[in-house]
Parts: sequence; structure tokens; C-alpha cells
Amino acid sequence: MVAFEAGAVIGMLAIVETSVAGLGWYVVRNAATEEDVDDVAETADEAAREAAAAGYEAAEARRGAEQAHDRLDALSANT
Repeated sequence: MVAFEAGAVIGMLAIVETSVAGLGWYVVRNAATEEDVDDVAETADEAAREAAAAGYEAAEARRGAEQAHDRLDALSANT
């Protein structure tokens, strides 16, 4: 009976060890590399530049719309 219980415990420990090893392999395999980090940083920089350009274009469009509105107001006042 004791031998069976020890064997069962050893078997369970082997299962746990295999599971931990498999999990460790999965984590290491899917860990970010320095190249991945550089790619993310580059993408973030590019997105920031595009957002700044879009903000500038939006400000230009807003100024153009305000000028057009002012011209319409001036024309309406003259008629």
C-alpha cells in the first residue's frame, strides 16, 4: 500500500513537472524579443507623427472653415 502511494505521488509529480516545463517552454517561445520591442517603438513613433500631421491638417481645415464662415457673414451683412 505504501509503495503504491509513493508511486502515485511520483507519478503526480512527474505530471506537474511536465506541465511546468511545457508552460515554461510556451512562455519563452512567446516572449517578446528586442526586435519586437523595437518594432513596437517604431510603430508608436510613426503613429505619433501621423497623429501630429492629422492634428495640423484639422487645425488648417478649422481655420479655413472659420474664414469661410466670416466671409459668408460679411456677405450676408452687405445684402
